[in-house]
Amino acid sequence: MEVFNWNKKLDERFYVRWNKSREKGLFINSIREGLRSLILMILIVSIGQLFGNGLTPIDIVNALSSSALFKILVLLIVINSVIGIVAWYENEKRYNRICWNKKNRT
Repeated sequence: MEVFNWNKKLDERFYVRWNKSREKGLFINSIREGLRSLILMILIVSIGQLFGNGLTPIDIVNALSSSALFKILVLLIVINSVIGIVAWYENEKRYNRICWNKKNRT
């Protein structure tokens, strides 16, 4: 019995895209996903601070000491590196599930 797949078109698009991306390897894809999540985090915090407290990103950076800024940057890099690696394994898991479904359909 085949499980009904609501996202068949999304899975097909993901399959084609990830098939190309996975050839670049874990490192490149992890960096790309980590940077994507870093930019998203910075954007969300910046917008929240702008509308919540009226602070621009430059105001926030100027208010922090050098050591605090360094610690925050290191923490963000570590967090987003982990996010990049997790994203790789999640994409691989999805890709393998789609491959398994394709193989078992025929």
